[in-house]
Amino acid sequence: MTEPAARTDAPRKSASRLALRRPAWLGAAVAAGVVLACAIASITPDPIGVFGDDGVYLLTAKALAAGDGYRYLHLPGAPPAIHFPPIFPLLLALLLKLTPAFPANVAVLKLLNPVCLAIGVFGLVRFAERRLDRPRGPAAVAVVVCAVAAPVLVLANVRLSETLFLAVFVGGVLLPVAALVLWARQRRREAIVLAVCTVAGGGSAFALRARP
Repeated sequence: MTEPAARTDAPRKSASRLALRRPAWLGAAVAAGVVLACAIASITPDPIGVFGDDGVYLLTAKALAAGDGYRYLHLPGAPPAIHFPPIFPLLLALLLKLTPAFPANVAVLKLLNPVCLAIGVFGLVRFAERRLDRPRGPAAVAVVVCAVAAPVLVLANVRLSETLFLAVFVGGVLLPVAALVLWARQRRREAIVLAVCTVAGGGSAFALRARP
């Protein structure tokens, strides 16, 4: 009686060991990769500025990259750009600094939103797994199905800030919280490294405000 029971338990034990060997973030990474591929495949050759707001984001980004401050250089008197939040233009300005050659940099600019969408998908899957206690597979599938819907891919295909908002929501909120949790659990070194990387990432973007 003992032998058959041991044989029945053997596949379960091996399956559980295999599950333990898989990284906890693997499902989220696969989901993010699938969405990133779909978003990149949906990119069209349309020029930037079709929706109006995306053109303003690019113009303010060009002003930041040139060291002229966060201003509407296309308007008389170059007034401050107080209507639009500065984070998205700062990221575009960073890309313009890295790839200043036009029109080659247009392709690089168009990759920003797919990458932000993939980051948001990764964070949402991890949130569903860890906080909502959803199984890894169903959580990843549900988020991917929502992320590859036509309206979402349209937003990822233009230079609007919605995908960045998603990435900041799941990353900019969760990263500081994660650092606090690590600190509370006496994992001080990991908490400091995470906090420094988070601050450095934000600070490098805001540094573009300064004139060269």
